[in-house]
Formats: sequence, structure tokens, C-alpha cells
Amino acid sequence: MEATHPHSLQDLADACGGEVVGDARTLIRGIGTLEQAVPGEITFLVNTLYRDQLTRTRASAVILGPTDRNACALPRIISDNPYACYARVAQRLFPFPRAVPGVHASAVIDPAARIAPSASIGPQVTIGAGSVIGEGVVIGAGCVLGDEVRLGEGAWLYPRVVIYT
Repeated sequence: MEATHPHSLQDLADACGGEVVGDARTLIRGIGTLEQAVPGEITFLVNTLYRDQLTRTRASAVILGPTDRNACALPRIISDNPYACYARVAQRLFPFPRAVPGVHASAVIDPAARIAPSASIGPQVTIGAGSVIGEGVVIGAGCVLGDEVRLGEGAWLYPRVVIYT
């Protein structure tokens, strides 16, 4: 999976609070598993059962815990929590797309529902009576929200989610 913009290893370490060992200017364009990563991607190791894959990975960089600090020669990010660091790196490389506020013409919204002006309501969405949709909410295509459903600020529903109270 390739990001739209490459990031330096230092930028990614800053995003997750990790420490860079090796070339901090290494450019990362994607993420992958130890076994399947390719040059330009970053991977991570948490489970020692996979340590042997670390020596064979084709990744350009790796995220490791402190105990594995010297387990390879690749540029790396050292983090107390490699899982969380990997998640933050993935967010930096692949941020959520910005949604355009508004209600699609094919959406069916009960007049008793309240929709924040900054919400984005996709095609074929149904929203029941008394439902409240907060600021910045994104509701994907084909979602169905029954009566009295409340979605708080920034909630994101992917297509075809169904919620009833």
C-alpha cells in the first residue's frame, strides 16, 4: 500500500514519539508485513516468533521495541509500544480523507432529525426521527440510522452501517 506523499523516518518517529536509529532521512511511502514489505515501506516486530523474518525483510525501515533495538541493521524507530507506534505511522501515511459537508440528494432524513451543518451525509442514507448527527460526522453511502440515534462529533460511519436504538 503506497501513501500519496512519502515521509521521512524522522517525521514518522515524531508522529509516534519514537527514537530513530540509523538514517532519519529514509523515505517511507507505505507499510507492510515483515514478510511482504518492499523497499520504501516500513514494518514492525513485536512478537519474537517472527524475529527470523526481520533478517529477510525487504522493508526500508522497521519499528522495534527497546529489547530489539540492535536486532537488525535497517534504519528503525525504537518505541516502548511498537503496536501503537505502527498505528500512528499508518495514520500519518494514510490520513482519513476530508469529507465535504452536506446532504446527498438521495438521502432520506426525517424532518424531526437534527443534522449539524458540518456533517457529511452520503447517498442513499436513511436517518430516522429524533436522531441527532453531530459536528463533523461522516455517514457513508447506504447507512441506515433508526429513530433517536445520536452520533457525536467526528463520528465516521463507513458504507452500509445500520444502527438502531
